[in-house]
Amino acid sequence: MSFSEVSLLIIAGGLSLRMGEDKRWLPWRGSTFLEETIKQGKKAGFGEIIIAAASPQARLLALAKRYTCVIAYDEVPQSGPLGALYGALVKGQLPFACAISCDMPFWDFGYSARLLKAGAGKSCAARLQKQVQPFGAIYERKAALKAAHKLLTEGEQRLRLLWEKMPAAFLDFSARDAAFFNVNTPQALNLARGRLANLMRPVPQIVITAERSKTGKTTLISCLTRALSKRGIKVGVVKSDAHGFDLDLAGKDSWHFRRSGAHAVALVSPHGYFIVQDTDEKKSLLEIANLLKGVDLIFIESRTLRQMPGVIICFSDDEPSADNNLIITVRRARQKDGGIEPLANWSKKDSLVDLILFIAGIKLSE
Repeated sequence: MSFSEVSLLIIAGGLSLRMGEDKRWLPWRGSTFLEETIKQGKKAGFGEIIIAAASPQARLLALAKRYTCVIAYDEVPQSGPLGALYGALVKGQLPFACAISCDMPFWDFGYSARLLKAGAGKSCAARLQKQVQPFGAIYERKAALKAAHKLLTEGEQRLRLLWEKMPAAFLDFSARDAAFFNVNTPQALNLARGRLANLMRPVPQIVITAERSKTGKTTLISCLTRALSKRGIKVGVVKSDAHGFDLDLAGKDSWHFRRSGAHAVALVSPHGYFIVQDTDEKKSLLEIANLLKGVDLIFIESRTLRQMPGVIICFSDDEPSADNNLIITVRRARQKDGGIEPLANWSKKDSLVDLILFIAGIKLSE
């Protein structure tokens, strides 16, 4: 079965209370969350696209007209996502429907195709750690309409309960899969923007910064590099050095070349190479980062560079300046003896590694 027999239901009528502004119109990939979801649905080839909304809005009507979408308003007012889904199913004309929230920017409709096939004529949803995911799921329209109507009549609004009231199949997915990531808060939005920035780069880059010295930038990068290397990730590092450097040992051939006036020297071995190149002015860290080869991820250590996405490290009693590019804050606790919490034994290290992989756009493994 192809998507031509499937309706795409875009649930876009939430209040966006945790975000503080209407998520539908947040900028994303040169348009908005809602418009980009419609574009992806058109590209996937759905037979019809239905936008579930709570009430009419001029901007929404114009968008629906531009992309030839149908708008479904809540059949049962103030009935939450279940009511929104029901209203969209009522409008639908096709035997199956895929329901997606407009705040799932990394959803892969290839997953929807897998669910459609696995359902074998029934509704089918993904499960993450045994939790049913109602968005991204495939709904057999008649059975879902009947079950949703019964629940709403009983005053029930929990969408997940619908999956206990109709014939259904399930597929288990990794709880770390970015496809299921929801953008519900400003913090989640920044994480999503950081990931998007890296998905558009040949090699993902993450800036590690601090507003003062001796906070542990180098230690943090070393700690993360060890943890990532254990997961099979090849890491490159670029660091700024304001004092200059000299890699040569006196008396070595490369030292003699430099002393004789060579502006560039390269040394090649069976296991690697290095190049020392004189420049008239300091090169940008980003320019040098783009020269690194054979790596999956690049950390850039800098006190001043502010590039999305960035990680700022500070002490627990510091308050770093606001900067939307710095999307993760690592706080180091001061200990009673005046020392600093060792990063090597930091209890949140694994969670930070997962976040780093997410914003790098690298698939997380179990």
